[in-house]
Amino acid sequence: MSWWQKYFLEAYPLISRQIKSEDSTFEETQFIDYWMQQNNYQTVLDVPCSHGRIAVTLAAMGHQVTALDINPDLLEIGREQAKNRTVEVDFIQGDMIRMDYKEAFDMVVCIFNSFGYFTDAENEAFLANAYHSLKKGGTFLIESHITETLLPIFTPYGYWRYEDCIVIEDRTFDYKTNRMEGTWTFVHDDGRKIESDSSVRIYSYNELMILLEKQGFKNIQTFGNYQGDPFVFGDDMILIAAEK
Repeated sequence: MSWWQKYFLEAYPLISRQIKSEDSTFEETQFIDYWMQQNNYQTVLDVPCSHGRIAVTLAAMGHQVTALDINPDLLEIGREQAKNRTVEVDFIQGDMIRMDYKEAFDMVVCIFNSFGYFTDAENEAFLANAYHSLKKGGTFLIESHITETLLPIFTPYGYWRYEDCIVIEDRTFDYKTNRMEGTWTFVHDDGRKIESDSSVRIYSYNELMILLEKQGFKNIQTFGNYQGDPFVFGDDMILIAAEK
C-alpha cells in the first residue's frame, strides 16, 4: 500500500471534517463560483473531493458537480451532506492519477494542497488527466504549496488539536528530491493511535509552470489567495488557473 493510500484511507478521514472552517469553504467556493459565472461554465469536477465540502457547496450554488475521491467512506459522508441540502452531486470512487474523462467538464478544481503525493511521472499524469477532462476553453484550478511558499515557513514539527484528536507531524525537506517527508501521529482521546508517513513533491514556481505548459495549458494566471490578488513572494500558497 502506498503512503497516500494508507494516509487518506485510514488516518486523514478521522480529522477531514475538522480541518477547514466554514469561512474557508465559503471563500474558496465563492472564487470558483465567480470564475464559472464569468466564463458561463456549468460543469465542474472536484478532485480529490474528500467528504464533499467544496462539491456540495458548489452544487448548492446551482452548478453541475462531479466529485471524485479514493475513499468510499468519505464519499458516503458527501452523499449524505448532499441529501441533507437537497442537491445533486455525482460522487465517484476513483484514483485521480487514473481518471479517464474526455472533454467532460468546463472546470476541474484541485483544492487544498492536494497535488504532489505521487512520483513525478504520476503527478504529471494527473495534470494530463485534468487537461483531457476539460472542454476546450475550460479552466483547471489548482491550489498548492511550491518551494517559494513552503521553505520560508518550513519547520520540522507541527502540532494541532481537532476536537477529540491530537495530530503531530514530524517533517524534513529533502533538497535532492524536493520532497517533504513526514511522519504523522494521530492520538485520540479514547486511546486510539494511528501513525502514517507522507512524501509530497514540492515543485518550484518555474517547474510547475513548465509542467502545465507541457500538457498544453495556456493563459496561466497565478493568485496568492482566494480574493484574486496576484501571487507574490511571501504568500503562503499559490492558486493557479490554467486554460485549455
